Amino acid sequence: MFSIITDLSLVEEKEEYEFEVEEEDIESLLVQFLSELIYIHEVHNMVFKNFKVNIDESEEKKLLKTKAIGEEIDLEKHDMDTAVKAVSYHELSIDLKGEIKIILDI
Repeated sequence: MFSIITDLSLVEEKEEYEFEVEEEDIESLLVQFLSELIYIHEVHNMVFKNFKVNIDESEEKKLLKTKAIGEEIDLEKHDMDTAVKAVSYHELSIDLKGEIKIILDI
């Protein structure tokens, strides 16, 4: 997602944001995860290039814990190519190999 927003080769790994999201199914977990990243990007002016993700699953819930690594946006350094506004459930799919199809609202 962040490769759509800016050139990731220019993003340095200077800061970390840790957060958790919890949902009943894996598709909702993915949407919440990406939505939280959009929120942090917009509110804290951050871009991320590396992620450490752990997913704990039980029958009742899925819990995703992540550490997003990147830096604050510097407009002299980062070209902000495309704004990602939201994540869509439309045509969302995750197959058994872990390949994901998701639509981002830009």
